[in-house]
Amino acid sequence: MFIKQSSSLIGKSALTMLSCRTKPIPMARFVHQMMNKNTSSSMLAIRSNASIFNGNQQSRWFADATTIETEKLFEKAKTLVDDKLKSEINATMVFCISGKNILFDANKDRPLKIEVCAGDPPKADVTFIADDKVFMKLAKGEMKSTMAFMTGKLKIKGDIKLAQRAEKISFAGKTVFVTGGSRGIGKAIALKMAKDGCNVVIAAKTTDPHPKLEGTIYTAAKEIEDNGGKCLPVQCDLREEEAVVRAIKQAIDKFGKIDVLVNNASAISLTGTEETTMKKYDLMNQINARGTFMASKYCIPHLKQSSNPHILNLSPPLEMKPRWFAPHVAYSMAKFGMSLCVLGMAEEFKYQGIAVNALWPRTAIWTAAMGMLSGGQQEIAKMCRKIDIMADAAYAITSRNSKSCTGNFFIDEEVLRNEGIKDFDPYAIEPGNQLMGDFFIPERVMEGLAGMAGTSEEGKTSMTDDSSSRHHPIV
Repeated sequence: MFIKQSSSLIGKSALTMLSCRTKPIPMARFVHQMMNKNTSSSMLAIRSNASIFNGNQQSRWFADATTIETEKLFEKAKTLVDDKLKSEINATMVFCISGKNILFDANKDRPLKIEVCAGDPPKADVTFIADDKVFMKLAKGEMKSTMAFMTGKLKIKGDIKLAQRAEKISFAGKTVFVTGGSRGIGKAIALKMAKDGCNVVIAAKTTDPHPKLEGTIYTAAKEIEDNGGKCLPVQCDLREEEAVVRAIKQAIDKFGKIDVLVNNASAISLTGTEETTMKKYDLMNQINARGTFMASKYCIPHLKQSSNPHILNLSPPLEMKPRWFAPHVAYSMAKFGMSLCVLGMAEEFKYQGIAVNALWPRTAIWTAAMGMLSGGQQEIAKMCRKIDIMADAAYAITSRNSKSCTGNFFIDEEVLRNEGIKDFDPYAIEPGNQLMGDFFIPERVMEGLAGMAGTSEEGKTSMTDDSSSRHHPIV
């Protein structure tokens, strides 16, 4: 029996049972949030540095980990699992750790039961077997579950598919603040995390329906809650300092914390220097560079309180090549300003454990906004990928250990390949068709791509690009 990627494409951990012809990827990651000092969070999370201790205490605690420490994690879980999480799991699991059996009975129709059992392992829907050192390495993120499983250090008995239920709540209880998330990629990221039962703050301008584009902060909020999350929609103009401060205060008043900030909002005008009005210049720089800096600045005091804090900017690698500046200097300056925030803040806050990373797509991403601006050309759509690839990559990045995963300029496909995904056809609008590259991508990922989105043969702009709604001027 082997493990393969499920249709939900949820980063490292989706599990299904299948034949030996499919590719193995990691199993669901358990217990991380048991170590989280914030009891409102889930007992299951992929935050690998979460701990009930801080600083040097944390490293000593892990270094000396024993089955006693493991028991403490499960004891902590008793205070973290609510009825909603229990309903999500709805299974009986046993963790056999260094010969000690820990029962985790989370069936929705009976009281939660977590206890150490003497003797033989009790009957369970699925059983996980590992020694205490392996278990703690998996919890800490020092060992990939794929490697643990394939090398026999982690064994699974019973219904492996039940592990996916645990994965679905890995972001449960976390609070994710998304700028410009009323539609497009920002909303896709929010929906991805909402399926785990997290809290989402949608901070964007759109409160009334656009005549040609679907989505407002309220429709996005409904979708998030329909997908299992809790949502606070906040009208916020990122150009206004008071609006940003107010939105963050509302988030804290509502959810009590912020664990992840996704700087997704962006404005664009793909115009040359002479064609770019100062109004457009100001708009792009106020939203892209200044807005990202400001949202980060005011979220950081709250991120410091998180067990695994992340800032993720949807901005490009710092490829300082004339080709990326000449056609649209003002836009490139504004977009690279977001990436300079990554470069500086990652170093500035690395000793405080706040991860600051960038994420950018290898290919053009198709959205309703891009469809409108490209005149609905299906030939262009066929050369694009779906927004899901960015959502899955964002999920994977913000699941990593914030203390060791920072200062990176990630490309979506590379992130997911590192997660074990090899088949990218499900992300394509038309599988098998040649793909169009996005702006700003490094040469190492250009091979096989058909030109660059946004630039015609004459070097003039022919499409627009926006990271908040992907190819929409502003959200």
